[in-house]
Amino acid sequence: MPALLYAFPKSESYLATPPFLGLDGAFYGLILRNHTADAGIFRLTYQGEFSWVAPHFATGRVNYGIALMQARSGNFYGTLPAGGRAGAGSLYEVTPAGQLKTLYEFSDSNQGTPETLAEASDGMLYGTARGKFATGFDGYSSIFRLNPSTWEFQTIYRFQNGGVTGECGCSIIQGSDGRLYGTAANGGTYQLGTLFAYDAGLPPPKPRIATFRPVTGAVGRKVLLWGHNLLGTTAVDFNGVGTQFEVASGQAVWAWVPKRARTGRITITTPKGVFTMNQDFTVQ
Repeated sequence: MPALLYAFPKSESYLATPPFLGLDGAFYGLILRNHTADAGIFRLTYQGEFSWVAPHFATGRVNYGIALMQARSGNFYGTLPAGGRAGAGSLYEVTPAGQLKTLYEFSDSNQGTPETLAEASDGMLYGTARGKFATGFDGYSSIFRLNPSTWEFQTIYRFQNGGVTGECGCSIIQGSDGRLYGTAANGGTYQLGTLFAYDAGLPPPKPRIATFRPVTGAVGRKVLLWGHNLLGTTAVDFNGVGTQFEVASGQAVWAWVPKRARTGRITITTPKGVFTMNQDFTVQ
């Protein structure tokens, strides 16, 4: 039976984004409060210990198109589809210490307000912007790129007029082949949305393990490796000793502690690269 980790008080509004597993093995998410006027980013451990990363910032009073993610640098990035000087939304950064700053403000809500956001293999942030619907879709939805180091913003693709290739609301991810894949909720031949792929010339993403559970175990113990870009895994080893494994999804691999294993780092290999954890697995 599922165990309750944490119960949010009634004074909180609701979760605006599904919690995700962070680089440190804790869960992170975003809560909307005060009738969607404010938001807060929280941290929740496996033991149910709750804390705030950024407890309070303005949203522009919206409850849609809000995204939150953590980059490989450890910083958090998100979208706010309202607010800013033009009321057209913004992209922001929050450090693990809770320091928040706006990286980019959108200038015209007709031309698009930000929605989803994802970090790609080149270290850039890619996302989608939703064009305003008036009497029809006018091709204002787009895919953009943001350099989190320089704050340089660029629109790299605009959906075609009339919604031929789709119109946002959209979502976007990077596939194991390096291309960007997404969904558009509107437009297309039947005006019921599309699935799209966009080749931005990006290299395939390398595997990464964010955490593993349990952190100790005897020979034969089943261990869950949780991370990103794990499809096609070809090998797993415990401190240099290879073992049996089972790929459950692009984010999860099951591995069994092998005979002759010693306490040390876990390494996973895929056709796209090799990743070694910076935390030891303790063999009992």
